[in-house]
Amino acid sequence: MPSLRFLGEHGALAQALTTPGTAVHHLGNSGRVVVRNQTASVLGWTCGNMVGRAQDVAQFFWDLLGPSGSRLLSEESLAFMRKYEPMTVGWGKLIHLYYGAGLMASQAAFKPLSNVTDWGFYEGHGGSTYGFSSSQGFIP
Repeated sequence: MPSLRFLGEHGALAQALTTPGTAVHHLGNSGRVVVRNQTASVLGWTCGNMVGRAQDVAQFFWDLLGPSGSRLLSEESLAFMRKYEPMTVGWGKLIHLYYGAGLMASQAAFKPLSNVTDWGFYEGHGGSTYGFSSSQGFIP
């Protein structure tokens, strides 16, 4: 996973990102913020600050959640991460999102999760922050 890296707390995002991002001001203010010029410290409140090529992110999730021979974590650690509880307020409740320790679980059709073997079940994580949004997961 050579392209995976975590953005540091200091320095401009332009030092690590290859595409410029902009975000529309919130609360009805006019104008845009050029995210590329911001420091990475603005991102950490909503995400893990990991960036990389799609292939490397997919490999990370395979190594984390795939067959036991490729696991990054012990079975006990992964079982703890997978103790999913339904979100009971906000947007997570509306889309039937379940949250564990650093992992999210849901159905692709945004219906209540009945069984992890149902078609459309996936687990992973997503999020959005200033100028960026991503969702990645694993379908067992």
